[in-house]
Amino acid sequence: MSKLIRLIWIGSLPLSFVTAGAGMLWLSTTLDPGVDFYQRLINHRDAWVGSHIVLMISAILLIPAAIALWTAVEGRRGTTLAGIGMLLAIPATVFLAGQYAIDFVMPLVAAAGEPAYPVHKALFSTAHIKTMFYGVPDLGPLGLLLMSVALALSGSQRPATLVALAVLWIGVIGGNILQQPLVARSCLLLLGFAYIPVARHLMKATSD
Repeated sequence: MSKLIRLIWIGSLPLSFVTAGAGMLWLSTTLDPGVDFYQRLINHRDAWVGSHIVLMISAILLIPAAIALWTAVEGRRGTTLAGIGMLLAIPATVFLAGQYAIDFVMPLVAAAGEPAYPVHKALFSTAHIKTMFYGVPDLGPLGLLLMSVALALSGSQRPATLVALAVLWIGVIGGNILQQPLVARSCLLLLGFAYIPVARHLMKATSD
């Protein structure tokens, strides 16, 4: 494997989290209390579309990122846990990309007006669509968290790196539980920087 390909592959690990956090923070700017969903899409169309482009990039990058995390653990303690995490993360990421693809259409639905609103409502009332594209993706973060725990068990990373990852994962989970999206999304972005030492270690390990 050439150095460039390895750099792109392993670089997807931190970049996937950075783009996910950045996209979600950008999406936060479309929140407009007191305005209904469809009007919000019309008022903030550019931010909605732009943030979803970034989020789609993050979803694409999460697949090689998960494989990179697996490689960092493979053959060490925690390999089985990392495998379970990858089996959850990769399919969830595929459906997450599908969710973002659906979301791209929403501004068009809003612009079309009330006659098009049933199309949007049908997506959430159709059980298999709701489950696949808005339920299964929730398994992605769980899979990545399990892989990160496996990374800690592997003993391949420095304690400072593991502490940073633990604190930020707690921030993501705690922010979501306490309904503090700004905290959760900021921690998600910062996770990308916390994974840089893991990516560096993996670059060195795969070059031997």
